[in-house]
Amino acid sequence: WDVMGKAFLPMEEIRENSQFVDATLKTWFADMTNQERSHLVDVLFALLSSGGAENVYDLLHPRNIKTYIKTLSSDVNLRRILSAEFAGLMEAARKTKARFDEDRENQLLLEENSDIL
Repeated sequence: WDVMGKAFLPMEEIRENSQFVDATLKTWFADMTNQERSHLVDVLFALLSSGGAENVYDLLHPRNIKTYIKTLSSDVNLRRILSAEFAGLMEAARKTKARFDEDRENQLLLEENSDIL
């Protein structure tokens, strides 16, 4: 699906960047225990609720971003947890990129070899 204004438009195929995000998140979550995932959700909820957002658009409002920064500045434990989880997300992205690059190389080799046959 793609979003245009208030409408959802069906896509003919899933874009590569969407596939990358999906695979990265799946890899990231697969590397966590259920308890770690639950704790991450609790921590993110605590951070995002500190801004008082009432809808998705409010989440990125500048005043809420300032509140998130203040919250992270004052809560060392929250900052430590999110920093560690963000590092895990970056590692999952590296793994996913390597996998995507390898798949792309294999696809190119298959295409080259199919021309020979």
